[in-house]
Parts: sequence; C-alpha cells; structure tokens
Amino acid sequence: MGHYTIAIIKPNFHMVEVSQYIKQVFEENGFTCHFNYDLKAERLSKEQAIDLYSGLRGKEYQDKPVQFILNGFCVVMVWYHPGDAVAIAKQLVGPTYALQAMQEDCIRGFLLEYFGTAQEPYFNAANFIHVPGDDVERDQQMEAIFGVAKAKQWQN
Repeated sequence: MGHYTIAIIKPNFHMVEVSQYIKQVFEENGFTCHFNYDLKAERLSKEQAIDLYSGLRGKEYQDKPVQFILNGFCVVMVWYHPGDAVAIAKQLVGPTYALQAMQEDCIRGFLLEYFGTAQEPYFNAANFIHVPGDDVERDQQMEAIFGVAKAKQWQN
C-alpha cells in the first residue's frame, strides 16, 4: 500500500472548471496535492506517453491511448493520502466504461453527465482522467512522467 498516487487529466478535458472539480473531489476525500497544485497543463513527450501506457504493449489498441494523450495538454498531479492512495483514487475516479461510470457516484460519472453523451467512438469515461490500478503501475507511470530519480520520492 502506497500513500501517493498520480492522476492525469487528459487532453480536451483540462478546462479550468473540470480540473478544479477533480482537485476539489480529491481534497474533500483526504488527499493533499504534492505536485502541480496550480493545475498547470503541459504536453507529454512521445517517450513519456509510450512509457505511461507500457502496460498495453502487445494489445491491438495500444496506440490509441498514446495518440490521444499526445493530442493536447494534460494536467499531471501527484496526490498524498494517509491510506491506500491508489485504491482510494481509483474508487473516486470510478469505472472506465461509461455505462458503469454513469451509474456510480464518481468523477467519471459526473463528467459524463457534465459533457453529455457524445457519438465519438473514443469519447468514454476513460478519457477524462487517468489513475493507476495498483502500486506497481503507479511506480511505472511516475517514472515515465518524472524520471526514476524524481519518482522515487513518491514511491513507498
């Protein structure tokens, strides 16, 4: 169990009100922001994006998330929680699939309602925000974004 996690607001959804909403939900649930409290948006490099989604290597759809995240600016945040940060963040963010997310009280469900339904095939709940599924994935993704040396300070 780790006390830190990473959250990435993906391109097209880093609008101020969405970023502020996500930040507020995390803070209301006991998280403290340890990186990017001001919600600065940035572009990931191709290398960062490929490394971020390295867990998808070998899957037929592995290129879609990489291309999507390179499509614009992201907001990358590191959050601390005294409990199991990865599990709690994953619960707050909610299910990846839109129909499941809309039935739960979670960030993805709220954002699906906020934006309404869309007909684009890649417009689904997974594309609003990314959080890792476990501590191993968190460590790998923090290293992809920040490099090994800097990521070590948040790996526990």
